[in-house]
Amino acid sequence: MIDAPIWNIGDKWTYKSTTGVIWTNEVVEVKEDSYVLKMRRSKNLYGFDKRTMNVKYIIKEGSKGTENIWGASGRFLDFPVVVGREWCPELEFKRFLENRLHIIGEPIYLSRFKIEDVEEVTVPAGTLKSYATLFRRMRTRNEALRGSIRLWYSPEVKTWIKIVIENGSFWIDSARRTKDVFLATILAFGSAELISYESK
Repeated sequence: MIDAPIWNIGDKWTYKSTTGVIWTNEVVEVKEDSYVLKMRRSKNLYGFDKRTMNVKYIIKEGSKGTENIWGASGRFLDFPVVVGREWCPELEFKRFLENRLHIIGEPIYLSRFKIEDVEEVTVPAGTLKSYATLFRRMRTRNEALRGSIRLWYSPEVKTWIKIVIENGSFWIDSARRTKDVFLATILAFGSAELISYESK
């Protein structure tokens, strides 16, 4: 079983997408119960829960306050990490829809996560022991509309080292329909791999 990592100010991870775009995620603040990250080229900041590493809030550009994130995409990482563990944050996603889109009843999408295996994954930053996580989502009224995102988490690096987005058009539409800012940030440059990292 792998517990949540400890991040420090200045920890940073640089990635390169399959389209050649390079960006860096960096820890810019450590609070009592969360870490604040500057992610990709977004002008917003994101707060990660120290215990679970779920994305719990966003600090939008020019704002001093925080805004809660309810979307399932904020649970890409959910500690502790154990092979075979599954989670299905339908309640959180339903609440997000009701709060933001005023939709009552079943969620528009069903989301499921599963830690499938431990693998040795080679990326430009090196060959690293990683936990492979599968994130699946489908439309509740049309199961043919679905997509998946695969993510590999490395305890050594303390975050994900590779992400593969399958059926990108489905995910883009999903982020648009749910107004999921964090998912839109993840999708911005598509599939990617870690090319370097720095731990303080």
